[in-house]
Amino acid sequence: MNRVALLILILTSLNTFINAEEPFEKIGFFTNADCAKKGNFRDCYLESYSCGYEGCFKETLPTDLVEDNFVLFVHDEGKNYSVDVNLINRSEIDKVISKNNIKLIGEYNSSTNTIFVKKLKVVK
Repeated sequence: MNRVALLILILTSLNTFINAEEPFEKIGFFTNADCAKKGNFRDCYLESYSCGYEGCFKETLPTDLVEDNFVLFVHDEGKNYSVDVNLINRSEIDKVISKNNIKLIGEYNSSTNTIFVKKLKVVK
């Protein structure tokens, strides 16, 4: 009986390993949606990263929390991907915002064109 249970456990583990999906990975320029929409990849105002768009501090106090709207622009595709960074610490995001060659690793939802980031890193 113990051998049967062990065999079932091994087969279940093997099946999980075989059917595991590869993580979704994309490399590009990490910025926010407003800057990408305007094509301001180099000269985007810092307030855009804090509150979402250029000139937002006229309507929003710097201490107010706003929803992040980050995107990854993939040069080879000429396409923006929405980015959900809820699983990443803000300090990690601040290190890579407005930078090129950022690799996002996670899951992709094609219906919303959103990358749900589990890990990010700078590619040299």
